Amino acid sequence: MKMFSSNLKQLLEFTSGVETTYKAGKSLDQRLTGRFYTHARIGKAMAMDIAKRLGASEKLKIIDPFCGDGRLLCWLIEAMYAQGKIPSNYLQIAAWDCDQSAVDAAQKAISQKINNLNISVAHVDVQVVDSFECALNHLEYFDICVTNPPWETIKPDSRELMELEQEAKDSYVSLLREKVFLLERAYPHSKPLRKFSGWGANLARCGIEASVRLVAPRGCFAIVAPATIFGDQVSAPLRSWLFSQNTVDAIHHYPAEARLFEGVDQSAVYFVGNRDREGQKKIALDVIQHLEKEQKDSSPVLKLSLSSLEENHYAIGFGSSPEIAKAISYLSDLPKLGDYEVGANPLFKIGRELDETGIISKLSDTGSYRFIKGRQISRYSQVTGDAIFLKGSIRPPQSSDLHRLVWRDVARQSSARRVIATIIPPGVVTGNSLNVLVPREKSDALLFALLGIFNSVIFEAQVRASISTNHLSAGAIRRIRVPPLSSGMHVDRVSKLVEQQLLNPSESCLAQIDVEVARWYGLPDDVYLDLLTMLEKHSPRDVPEIKKAMALGRQTPKVDVMRIENHYAATLSELDLRICHSVPPGGNWKDIPEDIPSERIKNIRISFAKGEGSRSTYYGRLHPDRPSYTINTYFTRPGNGCHIHYDYSGKQHRTLSHREAARLQSFPDNFVFKGNKGAITTQIGNAVPPLLAFQVARHLNLVGQAVDLFAGAGGLGLGFKWAGWQTVVGNELEASFSETYRTNVHPDIVVGDITERSVKERILKQVEAVRIKGLPLCVLGGPPCQGFSTAGNKRSMEDERNWLFRDYCGLLAALKPDVFVFENVTGLLNMQGGRVFEMVKDELSKHAKRLMVWKLHSENYAIPQRRSRVIIIGDNTGRVPEAPPQMISTLSASDLVSDLPKPPSVKDALDDLPALLPGQDGGDLGYRHESITPYQALMRGEITAEQYLSKVTR
Repeated sequence: MKMFSSNLKQLLEFTSGVETTYKAGKSLDQRLTGRFYTHARIGKAMAMDIAKRLGASEKLKIIDPFCGDGRLLCWLIEAMYAQGKIPSNYLQIAAWDCDQSAVDAAQKAISQKINNLNISVAHVDVQVVDSFECALNHLEYFDICVTNPPWETIKPDSRELMELEQEAKDSYVSLLREKVFLLERAYPHSKPLRKFSGWGANLARCGIEASVRLVAPRGCFAIVAPATIFGDQVSAPLRSWLFSQNTVDAIHHYPAEARLFEGVDQSAVYFVGNRDREGQKKIALDVIQHLEKEQKDSSPVLKLSLSSLEENHYAIGFGSSPEIAKAISYLSDLPKLGDYEVGANPLFKIGRELDETGIISKLSDTGSYRFIKGRQISRYSQVTGDAIFLKGSIRPPQSSDLHRLVWRDVARQSSARRVIATIIPPGVVTGNSLNVLVPREKSDALLFALLGIFNSVIFEAQVRASISTNHLSAGAIRRIRVPPLSSGMHVDRVSKLVEQQLLNPSESCLAQIDVEVARWYGLPDDVYLDLLTMLEKHSPRDVPEIKKAMALGRQTPKVDVMRIENHYAATLSELDLRICHSVPPGGNWKDIPEDIPSERIKNIRISFAKGEGSRSTYYGRLHPDRPSYTINTYFTRPGNGCHIHYDYSGKQHRTLSHREAARLQSFPDNFVFKGNKGAITTQIGNAVPPLLAFQVARHLNLVGQAVDLFAGAGGLGLGFKWAGWQTVVGNELEASFSETYRTNVHPDIVVGDITERSVKERILKQVEAVRIKGLPLCVLGGPPCQGFSTAGNKRSMEDERNWLFRDYCGLLAALKPDVFVFENVTGLLNMQGGRVFEMVKDELSKHAKRLMVWKLHSENYAIPQRRSRVIIIGDNTGRVPEAPPQMISTLSASDLVSDLPKPPSVKDALDDLPALLPGQDGGDLGYRHESITPYQALMRGEITAEQYLSKVTR
């Protein structure tokens, strides 16, 4: 890589002293090297941050590979000294830069700092080098790297080369191409995702990669960079490498208004992390939002899920907030806008129309096609400004003959609204400053509805959270999640309001559109109201009208349709849709044609052919006349069980909705699950069927008060509530599960881990305050299922999740209940040859005079699902029968003596629910017909659990 320094030397010879007429006051050599010296506000904070992370050491090697005048190293040394972090034996301080005058200044400043602090163990190594070349010879050498790499994109600009002769220009461009080649070969992760006219190498990206690679395993880095690195599309490969191969702990964001870098009008960040080689990854990233002026109070910290960030190549918009992050968590199962641009039936195409290069020569005062720019539109507006036209000799794009949705490309983060969109008529052509969405088929309703989505608070919030540049490119917008466009009801509602707003604009109509879009997104009212804090900061005038529209919506009587909560079907990929179409009722993966290109199905077939076995439920479709298989936590995916809707003739080619899965678990329709869709899926899949719990509770021969541990969504608790038990307190670790429990079962629930003393104390205190002397006390609950589940092979005592029952036992000892109900999956019975189960029984027997073990199958208890559970009853009263509750239904054809009826079928349970398309929310569609089976009547609250059992028991 010796060519690096030679190339840089030749470039600097060409550019030395050449002033540009573009970006006045900055010479070409300054542009080439990207000099932006770090402001004390950001540099000192970063130095303190990295020093805090250091422990006591004997030897330490630190570097700034782009040192400038050495200020970052001086601040770091100062911070280390103040915190007592100077190593005892040896401190190597390396400083590199390509600028001789900067290096001289760094040498002087660092030496002076060391002398002033009397640091005798320091050894200073300052060099004039091409840092990009030198870094390759010192990979993984240093313990700490603090730096501010250069901030320039390498590309020629005619406005910058006007002072050069043509021969010099050609040579300069040739050398630039050589530099780009060298950088991309040496730093492959920094290569842009795409190039523009062959250019795109960025010194900041390359500098970040070089700086991180200088750090040894478990070493630390702290780097200043333009904020756009963490939000633009072209930096996606670098971000993916940075987060997947290293650990980034925190990013500190400083807005452009802070003016921390002279001549630079953009926001900046510094980020800290370490070279992680052992996979000890964090699950969340701390983003610290600094204000324009430093505040006395600590800056707000936003915790972002790394798994969610990974989905969008770790793009961060730095416009987020706790309220925005919470709202976005509810959208994770929704499709992205770009999903509707591909597939067998794409709805639209997104892009740009006319390149504005040399645009003046293409325009005229008269013509047939009007030309417009971004500044000529506003939200829901007609085109404004002076009319100019394309010359007749210029062929307009085909899209210019259609109505289109357009939005401004330029979108500053400080703007009241970053998304400015409207609809333009045929006969108008747009330039680069507008992006365009062109419908594939003429559908004014869909186009109007999309405009309502684009201009909504929820769309705006996603943009602020994920796009840090001042541009809303087509690629970035494709990543924004939208509500299911297949919902004809919502398309109709929103489109009518948008059409009204385009014809007769009003603040009240704007607010109604936003509220209706929020309902289409499925965002709970409280989460949506919290989201309005974003508008209060950027566009406060809009908030009162939106709140008024929400209030009016609540007051409007809706006597025609009863809402069915959680009746939402997951979106499916094009491949999954083809699979669903190919599987008949009762069928599975064997029915899928071999020409469907699925690697997973191919592997299933190979495994089956080898005789290694393959579950018959993979890619299964429910049979209308049979109960379902076990509802697990993957029921929104077709490949992880038998989850495809039974109604083939009705063209319901989709997976079960949340409400349908909840019904098969025997949760009634008025039981509303809280949280985002992923959390709701888990709540339903992990629950104990309430109807099974009811029959267990009824069989205990006593009624009293209950403490509900590991409560989940409340399946056990609800069943006991139906049987007359009074809940004293519940406990659950997950916040969304707790909210579901609080809403449906009992308001008093302690959220937290029972392994923590404070959580146990809160539970015991609540029981002491509410317990009624003389009433029996029952403790419900079983530890989480994951460790015991037969779905995996890691069933051993090494899994700490399997031993949460010890904490359960600790509370049994403290509470001394009359009876306890310990529930778990049947995998518990044969873990490690049954040894684990014997240990569990030994522990539980210490807290009960009698111990009964029941293995119950829900299909034997009039529930439309095949599901097995182990119930261990600890009895101190002598009143609980030894035998389990009596079976009242069966799937066994050999059970001729008792002549038990079959359990309800899937159709018996679900037939009255409205039909759905993939991705559709059917909450407002209403029931298809009156309840026609006892199970439907139970689910709709028309009869009680006791009445239901009397109807189905022979």
